[in-house]
Amino acid sequence: MKIKEMVTSEMPRERLLSHGAKSLSNTELLAILINTGRKGFSSIDISNELLKSASNLNELKKIFN
Repeated sequence: MKIKEMVTSEMPRERLLSHGAKSLSNTELLAILINTGRKGFSSIDISNELLKSASNLNELKKIFN
């Protein structure tokens, strides 16, 4: 689902602002950092794929270094 299709109160950035970072999953936090998707993939989709490719957040860090 595209983030634009979500109910505003369920959008990651809005939840971050209203409830804080602890209320979001790693996928949602990463989606906020990614900011935008690409054709056919939302930033949440991309976040899910990145997190699947890494066994933990330290492994994810290695992907970007």
